[in-house]
Amino acid sequence: MSFHVDDFDAVVARVPTVGASTVTPPMGPDGDRRVCIRDQDGFIIEIMERDPLDDLRPPRWPESGAAIRAVSLSVPDLDKARRFWVETLSLELVDPTLLHTPDMEALWGLPGAKSETLLLRAGDQLIEVQQYSDPAPRPRPLGYLLSDVGILNIALGYRTREAFTAAFTSLIENGYTANVQPNDEGPFTSSYVNDDQGFSLEMFHCAEEIDGYLGFMPEGTWRSATGRPPR
Repeated sequence: MSFHVDDFDAVVARVPTVGASTVTPPMGPDGDRRVCIRDQDGFIIEIMERDPLDDLRPPRWPESGAAIRAVSLSVPDLDKARRFWVETLSLELVDPTLLHTPDMEALWGLPGAKSETLLLRAGDQLIEVQQYSDPAPRPRPLGYLLSDVGILNIALGYRTREAFTAAFTSLIENGYTANVQPNDEGPFTSSYVNDDQGFSLEMFHCAEEIDGYLGFMPEGTWRSATGRPPR
């Protein structure tokens, strides 16, 4: 995952205090620095000083000091990924260098790696899908579970039931498998669909008026790492 943060130096300084470590020293010029950290479970998180989606207004909840901007997936077949994300779900294709350039592979310990990339935009999030040729990917171990990496799925949110239904129907008509049929809870709806490469997609429709009820708005008791209260 890739996070944009307001105070890059403060975040890097806190890394060892939570038992994490940096993969490499920070890279890039002031104002556009990046670093990858490895958490206690071995998961790699990228920290970015510059927001790759600087066209967003407002960029996020300003009191949070950080925002998840992207998630990266390594896949065995980029053509299958294109069919799932672009041709079926109609996500927007954007320039891959908006998020990463080839020299940045060193950030997560793969200097000189070669890959093909699709970069997709979904609102205020980016989904990076890569097929590596060097180093060659290894097959998943016998008995592998989605939960082995600590992240169960990517979630796409829809503001209307109609948009949700259109996307779900497109997936089923194109041969993808739903774990469950969509529930119908009035102002919110959800389901889970599997692609053909072992990934799980959560689909969620939520009416804006219940954002607070579902925890999508800061609570009055919430404080950021810098101590700022919510608006």
